[in-house]
Amino acid sequence: MSREAIIQELPEAFVRQMRDWARSRSGNGFAMTTAYDGVGPSSGYAEMPIPIMYGAVGDMDIAMLKIPLREREAVRLFWEYEGNSLRWLGRRLHVQHETAEARVRKGHELLREQLRLIVVMATRYQEAAHRAGAFT
Repeated sequence: MSREAIIQELPEAFVRQMRDWARSRSGNGFAMTTAYDGVGPSSGYAEMPIPIMYGAVGDMDIAMLKIPLREREAVRLFWEYEGNSLRWLGRRLHVQHETAEARVRKGHELLREQLRLIVVMATRYQEAAHRAGAFT
């Protein structure tokens, strides 16, 4: 399996959130990922980079901390160095590339569940605040 196949299996919104998260970790709004290179037409002028959605990045930071370290590290490297192969990822993790792939897939599954729980909790909080009259 290739990393492109892994990405194609994921929902587009999740891929965008992971790419934003990877870009935010570089500290200057850019990351090692080449995923946005060549996206959209270019006017020939210097253009602003695609903005990072920092609210979603904060949710991803929280979700990342809640998954096991093995999967967290595999997912981190997968997205921060998106242009590299699964073999490269396996070498960085000191495992076979099949093991690296399995950790990335499991990490994505766990992250999506954690993000779902974050949305559920935020919705419950907003509903409780409305019932308490906090927004009147």
